[in-house]
Amino acid sequence: MNAQLIFAMCAILFIFVACLAVGNSYRILVIFPTGSYSHQRPQQAISQGLAAAGHHVTIISPNTFPTTNPNITQIDVRFTYDYMKVFDLSASIGPWGMHALETIHRTNVADGVLNHPPVTELLKSGQQFDGIVMESLLHVPLFMAKEIFNATLIGFTTLEMFPLLHSSMGNVIHPVLHPFFIYHTPKRIGFFDRIVMCYFDLYHRYWHHFEFLPSLDRIIKKNFPGTKTTAWDLMKSFDFTIEGMSPVLGNVRPMVPNTIQVGFLHIAPPKPLPENLQNYLDRSKNGVIYLSFGSNVKSSELKPEIKNTIIKVLRDLPYDILWKFETPSMPDKPSNVRIEKWLPQQDILAHKNIKLFIMQGGLQSMEETIDRGIPVVVIPFFGDQAANAEKIEDLGIGKKLNLEDLSYNSLKSCISEVIENPKYKQTVKQLGDRIRDTPMTPVQTAVWWIEYAIRNRGAEHLKYKGTDVPFIEYYLIDVIAVHLVGIFLVLYVLKKLFNMIRGGNSKTTKKMKKQ
Repeated sequence: MNAQLIFAMCAILFIFVACLAVGNSYRILVIFPTGSYSHQRPQQAISQGLAAAGHHVTIISPNTFPTTNPNITQIDVRFTYDYMKVFDLSASIGPWGMHALETIHRTNVADGVLNHPPVTELLKSGQQFDGIVMESLLHVPLFMAKEIFNATLIGFTTLEMFPLLHSSMGNVIHPVLHPFFIYHTPKRIGFFDRIVMCYFDLYHRYWHHFEFLPSLDRIIKKNFPGTKTTAWDLMKSFDFTIEGMSPVLGNVRPMVPNTIQVGFLHIAPPKPLPENLQNYLDRSKNGVIYLSFGSNVKSSELKPEIKNTIIKVLRDLPYDILWKFETPSMPDKPSNVRIEKWLPQQDILAHKNIKLFIMQGGLQSMEETIDRGIPVVVIPFFGDQAANAEKIEDLGIGKKLNLEDLSYNSLKSCISEVIENPKYKQTVKQLGDRIRDTPMTPVQTAVWWIEYAIRNRGAEHLKYKGTDVPFIEYYLIDVIAVHLVGIFLVLYVLKKLFNMIRGGNSKTTKKMKKQ
């Protein structure tokens, strides 16, 4: 009898929990259009986390993934990879050259996605969504989904947010302390560098308001005729944002409660390697250097002088080399180098014989090497990679080497320093322990906050009221102006009185002299 009672109670409890799960189930639209696999991996981790929590997730992405979860629906927009071709990723792209390319890329992506038949059909379908998780990398016309579905809009970036997106949320921005993400602020900044960063900030604001937003307004009017919503309105329409970076990596800034930082979202426990790779790594006597420039920078397409310099250095090293190289053969390949078109990077970095990771400075690769405890040599190419390379040096987990400084001696020196000096290995392991010291996993944290924002209908109570205050009122310019006018009037009256008194005294003195 007791067993039957216990079984009945367990059944009732199960039904109760199931009802709660159904009651808290949301329909969520995830829009992540950037044609870059490194952007998609954190998105996929969150989307799968949301689906596992019982929510139905519709994903618009250029990278679909196999799944048996009935809660996941995917719309393929792989054509957005074609828009990445405006970037010459085999060469270094400085901060001043990024803006024109960004204008072309973001407008092309937004227009292309909005005119993709499955997306157009979805927007006109009348479906109901409770929340929208949007890649907030300035594909601004796509933010119209908030109006179309009347849903909570949650921004999500896989790198640091643009300064003006931070500002639209009410977060503190500063041209030197919190600059555009392609700059990194070291502990000590030279006077000349501060001047350059201030001018760059002015240029960024000019580009944003007078070049970028007008180009987006044209896309909005083209795809949503009759709307009065502007690109600037849409930029300020986020209810909540997730910046996909950990503050432990030095990304600390004052932020309002409806902006959170969550990094290392795509990190997963190591999986068994393919047998051929496992044997190769196990057999290495002196250890292995792993070399990959990520999913965007193709090693096979590097400029000949860069590629040849790297090959010459690798040939003279006593280590085995595992190189992600996108063609089946490499001219003049050294005998200690093994090339593969694709490699399971996280799993390789977990192997005990990996001595060093030579990479381009992408954020996801940076997170993987920290989690696995592998020091690095960074050769940055574009975007936030140079800033990440400087962060790596500041954190003490590796060395950076700019393309313009790349030579046989400089590269060999960096490799030798990082492998032979134990401080880099020790520091990266300590940093990994610090990163993992959290109450929940990164995905659990992100899922909880997304549910919170939807559950609380945009979390209006967390919004900073200062974002709606006009510029003149926010900086008290009107108050200062009134006081300056008041001071001027007081001084003017005092001057008049002084002149009157002075004039009266002068007349009295003249009369006395005559007498």
